Amino acid sequence: MSRLTIAVFRIVLLVYPASFRRDYGEAMVQSLVDRHRHDGLRQLPLLVGEIVDAARAAPLMRWESPMNRTVIVAIGATVAVAVAVAVGPWALIPLAVLALVAGGWWLAQRRPIAPTSPSRRSLLLLASGIAGTAIAVAVPAVDGGELNGFWWTVMAVSLLAGIAMIIAAVLIALGDRTVRPNATSTR
Repeated sequence: MSRLTIAVFRIVLLVYPASFRRDYGEAMVQSLVDRHRHDGLRQLPLLVGEIVDAARAAPLMRWESPMNRTVIVAIGATVAVAVAVAVGPWALIPLAVLALVAGGWWLAQRRPIAPTSPSRRSLLLLASGIAGTAIAVAVPAVDGGELNGFWWTVMAVSLLAGIAMIIAAVLIALGDRTVRPNATSTR
């Protein structure tokens, strides 16, 4: 088997989670070499088959981690909103409707294994987010009139931090719902 084929296969292995690569990466490379050598399979079809298998299995393996799900959903939502803002503000309406429908469908498919309550971590983040948003609303009321540079910065940072904490609290609460009862988590 050529070094190029093995190098390309090692690059393909990068789509798998790091823990999986540590445990099985070398065995998968050896399996590829053995299948070529002992089964007489040609390099290109063998490599294409491995790429297809990786494209099918790796996203599901990465989705299994609650932290990865949170990151994937947050990045996807950020990209969707950025695209919608770039296209125009009217694009936000169908995007919001689509997100609500997709989110409702996804939640209907993902029933929790055992009833769960929101974790302390998500409730603390939600309370902090509400407090940050309240500070942002209170700053103009307290300062009155036009804001100077300092108070404008305080208001903007409080509002952005509050919104980010509320979104994080919702995502963590949704992630906590899908964690199995026997799984270890820090709550």
